[in-house]
Amino acid sequence: EIALSIPNIDVYRPYIEREFSIYNIPYVIKSGVSLTKNNAGKIFREISECYTKNFTFDSVRALILDECVPWKKEYDSLRQNLVRVGNEMRCICSPDERDIWFRAFKSKLNNLKEQEEITFYEELERFYGKLKHYVNSFFEEDMTFEKINFAWQGFKRFFLEDDSQFSTEANNILSRC
Repeated sequence: EIALSIPNIDVYRPYIEREFSIYNIPYVIKSGVSLTKNNAGKIFREISECYTKNFTFDSVRALILDECVPWKKEYDSLRQNLVRVGNEMRCICSPDERDIWFRAFKSKLNNLKEQEEITFYEELERFYGKLKHYVNSFFEEDMTFEKINFAWQGFKRFFLEDDSQFSTEANNILSRC
């Protein structure tokens, strides 16, 4: 009997299975699923991508449209509108490492005349500012487990429903993450 330990099994699995099949080698593949793959735990990967990719449109969209965790209902329209408006304002990425969202909001607000539209964009800008603040809180210097937990609790308290709205599976996965 031989056991192989293979990093990145998701990448290499098809090749390994093909080679074992070609040579008629009996095999059993045992691998776990990453907690950040297709469930509630992926919110941590999405938070990390927002930070590391400087809040590009794709990273923000992936985070705020993630339905694996229960977002507060009061933010449903803000989340949808932020994605729609980000697409309209072309918040794809910033070549000069600045926050493209705030620049786009500033430019948009400077060109608006009607108070209703101004209020709409100011509300979206505040929502985005809160999102950025809470995401950045995960990546301060000298992070300890207690600080990361505090950042998560703040993010969860502001954006997500209370624990009773989480599925048992989501609660278990988030506690392990």
